[in-house]
Amino acid sequence: MTRRYFGMFLSLVLSFLVVFVSIFFVVKGWRAAKTEEERALKAAQLKADYLERVSWIRSIPEEAKYQVEVKNFLQWYFGQMEAHVGAFHLNPRFDDYLKELESPGNADRQEERRRVYESVRTVFDLMRQGRYSPRWSASSQGVRLDILSTQVILDEKREKKVRYQLVLWGLPRVQTVDDRGLLRIQSRATFRAQWRMFDMKGKRIAEMHLEGNMPGRIDWPERYISMFPSDVTLGHYDVDLMPFNAETVEAQFNISSPSLSGGDMSPVFVWKQSVPPEWRLRPGETWQGALPVAGLSSTQ
Repeated sequence: MTRRYFGMFLSLVLSFLVVFVSIFFVVKGWRAAKTEEERALKAAQLKADYLERVSWIRSIPEEAKYQVEVKNFLQWYFGQMEAHVGAFHLNPRFDDYLKELESPGNADRQEERRRVYESVRTVFDLMRQGRYSPRWSASSQGVRLDILSTQVILDEKREKKVRYQLVLWGLPRVQTVDDRGLLRIQSRATFRAQWRMFDMKGKRIAEMHLEGNMPGRIDWPERYISMFPSDVTLGHYDVDLMPFNAETVEAQFNISSPSLSGGDMSPVFVWKQSVPPEWRLRPGETWQGALPVAGLSSTQ
């Protein structure tokens, strides 16, 4: 009898444990689903608030006012974003893409993809740390162009170039899903850039045109850092050193893009500035890869 009652007791205990464990996992799954739903709702609300505010940032006509407003705007956004990250225990290092690269099946173009991540991360950190301060900025047709920096670099051929690092706000983007079910977000914008150089008397001495896609263009920075501000396109132009007698340069950037409403956008940005000594060739050096003005010599 004792054995029979013990067996019944053991069976009841095991049944209770099975029910308890089942309830535990059901509740755990329900809580996880509820948390994920809440996270998605909060993320959507943050993005909606961001898009509502960024429209003003894109259209501020006065450059000085923009420089102040964009810092305040980014301070607000990253304050909200970091609170969101903390509330839902997300990755505060924002390096999930690097972990993705290290996972099996992601060996293709790994170094190239890492360089793209690093270029996005540089701008992200400037924005997040309150150090985003473009050298020049302007608005045209609801699109904003920031020339974030200009610096002399060495290209792959070890030749000196002047790199114009660009940040564009507000270019229309479209979402597509490829045959593998992967989401892609791209802008259909095309770019045209030209530089006109003038001597100390204001006489145009040379010019250079660059057609086609903007080098280093990144239409979807959020692919590399999910919390990167939306509505932003990154890229750069690497420009030859200019004739030694160039005193001022006028850089013009023309963008053509179909708007999401069906019309066409054609914003134009023109920045005229003095040419610092480090941007110039030495007297007697040949200016490569550019178009001298007819009847003038870049070394005269």
